[in-house]
Amino acid sequence: FYKAKEELFKELSFQASLYGDLPHLASDMPYFPPEEDDEEFDDGIHLVVCVHGLDGNSADLRLVKTFIELGLPGSRLDFLMSERNQTDTFADFDTMTDRLLDEIIQHIQLYNLTIGRISFIGHSLGNIIIRSVLTRPRFRCYLPKLHTFLSLSGPHLGTLYNNSTLVSTGLWLMQKLKKSGSLLQLTFRDHVDPRKTFLYLLSQKPGLQFFNNVVLVASPQDRYVPFHSARIEMCKTALKDRTTG
Repeated sequence: FYKAKEELFKELSFQASLYGDLPHLASDMPYFPPEEDDEEFDDGIHLVVCVHGLDGNSADLRLVKTFIELGLPGSRLDFLMSERNQTDTFADFDTMTDRLLDEIIQHIQLYNLTIGRISFIGHSLGNIIIRSVLTRPRFRCYLPKLHTFLSLSGPHLGTLYNNSTLVSTGLWLMQKLKKSGSLLQLTFRDHVDPRKTFLYLLSQKPGLQFFNNVVLVASPQDRYVPFHSARIEMCKTALKDRTTG
């Protein structure tokens, strides 16, 4: 492990450190605390909704689910491994948002759940669907219940400034072949006016501030989702681009 860590630091073009090596953690409280130890937690279930990414399926985040269950034995956790969009992740985000929202509400009603908390875990494109769900009127009653949002390589700022020309070309070709609305929206090409594109309008709506914890996980080795986009940061290319930056 130590050898692999040293080799990783040598390959990076910027100064970095591992989270486990930090003297102080980002939060004194765990992102998924044991509810029985939390006096403020009302009677109810902690619903954790896991949403897969592009061309994924409901099993993609099963290991994350397993790790949380092992770390919190006996907690009142209920996992919803979303599968409503797995047959068509190339649809536009509005369509996939409706599917996920219907799935969440039906799950709560089907099992007659009393919701104490709701957390979301998203991978890649699934994170945009999650943020879109938060803006829907039907979900408004659950906003006070939001707890943790764990974003794994989410293209929150789109894929417009991707460093890999090969990947950008491949995604463009896939969008043309699949006639994908979601890939078109991720590149801000769904409207001639950038301020009327889906992602720009989504950025103007409330959402993330309702969570107690927002965890953004990114990797510089990710060739599909730009590093800055997963971390919701400005990039140098965007600052220099006077057209769409």
